[in-house]
Amino acid sequence: MLKTEIVIKLDAADCRLRDSIVSKKQTEATLLKQKNTFPLGDSKDPNYVGFTGEIAFAKWLHVPYTYKPYEKGDADVMGYQIKTTQRVNGCLIKKAHSPNGVYVFGTVNDALDIVTFKGWALSQEIHQECYWRTDVPKPAYFVPQSELWSMSELTSTKELAAFHGWV
Repeated sequence: MLKTEIVIKLDAADCRLRDSIVSKKQTEATLLKQKNTFPLGDSKDPNYVGFTGEIAFAKWLHVPYTYKPYEKGDADVMGYQIKTTQRVNGCLIKKAHSPNGVYVFGTVNDALDIVTFKGWALSQEIHQECYWRTDVPKPAYFVPQSELWSMSELTSTKELAAFHGWV
């Protein structure tokens, strides 16, 4: 079966929103004296990739996106956890302490304006020994794209259903 991918292009307003959010996040981190724990592949703050994915997913769902400070256990967009990378062949990565839920994986282009959502998985599907890796700086579950559900089969969250009045 051919897997459905979703490609979302951010417009200039979306990119300005993302840049503003990243700036807020950087200020927040400085005020809280937080260190960036993500390895930098280049000079760009990794928050750009993450927020690009979140804004693109909200755009695809036709729901508003606003930045909210990190709260342990919170979902990113309408009950979904959004994981993005610039690695075209990258995996959906979930840390053991990350919240349970529906995880959506996407890749972001170099210009940070196109996100290709490759698939999704439930946390209980991710939490399998075969996906656990300790040969990386931060042990986590690494789910290959080939093991993800097609975007055409994305399950609805209770938050999305409530937003649309489906419940």
